[in-house]
Amino acid sequence: DSVVRSTEDQFRVRGTYDLGGGWTARGLLALLVDEEDASRPDSFLVDETGAQSFIGIAGVRQGVSNDTELLLGVGLSGEAAGWDVDVSLSRFDVLRARDRQSDNFDTTTGLAPLTGQVTDGDNTSWNSLETIAERQLGAHALAAGFSYAGYSFDTPRFTTLNWRTAERAGLLDASGGETRLYGLFLEDAITLSGQWTLTLGVRAEAWEAEDGFLQTAAERVDYASRSDEAFSPKGALTFRPAPDWSFTASAALATRFPTVQELFQPALISFGPNVGDLDFGTFDPELKPEEALDIQFTIEKTFERAFFAVSLFRQDVDDTIFAQTVPELGTSLLTNIDNVTTNGIDFVAATEDLFIDGLAIDANLSLLDAEIKENAIDPSLVGNRFPRIPDLRANASIRYEPTEDWLFALGWRYQDTPDRNIENSSTSRCSTFFCVSNFSFVDVKATRRFSDVAVSLGVDNVADDRAFVFHPYPGRTFLLEVAWDGGF
Repeated sequence: DSVVRSTEDQFRVRGTYDLGGGWTARGLLALLVDEEDASRPDSFLVDETGAQSFIGIAGVRQGVSNDTELLLGVGLSGEAAGWDVDVSLSRFDVLRARDRQSDNFDTTTGLAPLTGQVTDGDNTSWNSLETIAERQLGAHALAAGFSYAGYSFDTPRFTTLNWRTAERAGLLDASGGETRLYGLFLEDAITLSGQWTLTLGVRAEAWEAEDGFLQTAAERVDYASRSDEAFSPKGALTFRPAPDWSFTASAALATRFPTVQELFQPALISFGPNVGDLDFGTFDPELKPEEALDIQFTIEKTFERAFFAVSLFRQDVDDTIFAQTVPELGTSLLTNIDNVTTNGIDFVAATEDLFIDGLAIDANLSLLDAEIKENAIDPSLVGNRFPRIPDLRANASIRYEPTEDWLFALGWRYQDTPDRNIENSSTSRCSTFFCVSNFSFVDVKATRRFSDVAVSLGVDNVADDRAFVFHPYPGRTFLLEVAWDGGF
C-alpha cells in the first residue's frame, strides 16, 4: 500500500528592477502542482489461483491527492533619510488541496471498498512581513526592524460513499486554528577602538494563538485563546589584533513559539486497522515555547587568496517541542522535553585564484553532539541522542570560470546517519523508507552567458545515490535554468 506515483511540477519566476535613485524592487512567484496516486496497491501474497490477495492484511487503502500551492513575495530596498531600508512581504496559500482515500480493504474478503474519506486542505495560509533599517552614526552601526508572521489552517475531512467521485456524505472530523507573531528588534555594533567591537541587541516578541478547535461528527471542542511575550537579548565582542585576524565571542537568548499545527493538528495513525485516521491524542494545545541559550566563539584568519574560520558553539534549549511516547497514556504525543543540549565545532575554508585564475574552492565541516539532558515525562530517554541531528555534516564546492562567458561548478554534500526517533531504536537508522540514512551527493552545473542571458544545465545527485529521511531524498535530478539580466 506504499506504492505511490508522485508527479510534482514547480514554476518559479524571480526578478529585480532598478527604480532609480538607489531603490530596487524585487518579486517572486512560485507555483507548485503536486499529485500523489496510490490507487493501485500491490500485494506479495497470492491465492490458490496465483492472483494477488489482500486477505488478512490490515490498513490497506487506495487514494489520490492533488495539491496546488502559490507563493508570492515582493520586496523594496533603498535609502531614506540616511537609513538603508529593506522591506519584504510574502504570502503562501494552498489554492487547492484534495485528498481522497478509500476505507480499509476488508481483511476477510480482501475486497476494496468504495466508501472512504475526502480531506479539504484549501484553508491554509501564511503571511509574513520583514522590515529592517540600518545606519552608521560615528562609532555606532545601528539596525532596527519589525516582523510579523501569521499562520492559519482548517482541514475538514468528510465521509464519502464513493471515494473515486469524492462526493461528500457528512463531516468526519476537522481541526484548525491561527497563530500570530509580532517582533521588534534593535541592535548596535559599537566600535570601541580600532581593534574592539561590541555588539548589543534585543528582540521583543508578542505571540497569539486563537480559534483552535477539534471537531468530530459527534462533538466539537474549542480551545481558549493564548498569548505570550518574549524578551531576547544578545551580545558579541570582536577583537581584531591585525587586519587578517578576528576573534568573536557571542551569547544570545531566543524563543520559538509553537506553530499552529503543533498546537491544534492531530497526527495520523501509522499502523493497524485504523491507519490513516486522525489520532486525537497526539497534540497538546498547552505546549510551552522553546527557550534557547546560544554561546559561540569564532576565530577567523584571512590570507591574500584564502580564508579560514573555526567556531565552537553550544546551545541549551529548554522545553524543546518534540513527539515522544507518554508512558501513562501509551501513545505518542507532541510534548515539551525539559532540556536538550547541543555542542559543536564548525570549520570553514575558502580560496579564490589560489592555483589557477578563475578557480574558487570552499568547504565546511560540522561536528555535532545533541543530547537529551532532562525529560520528566520519560527519564529513561535522558542521555539519548536528539533525533535528526547528525554527528557529522560536510559540504564542498569547486567553481571554475575560465572566461566571463563560462562557469563550471562541482559540489559535494555529505551527512552521516542521525537517529530518526527519540528512543534511538535500531530501526530508526537504516537505508530504507521510514528510516534515516547516510547520504553523499555530487552535483554538477555549467553556465553559459550570452550578453544579458545566462543558460545553465545541471545534474544534482549525479550518482543517483539512494538515501532516506523517512521519505526518500531526490534521486538524480536534471536542471535547466534560464536567467535574464537586462533592462526595459
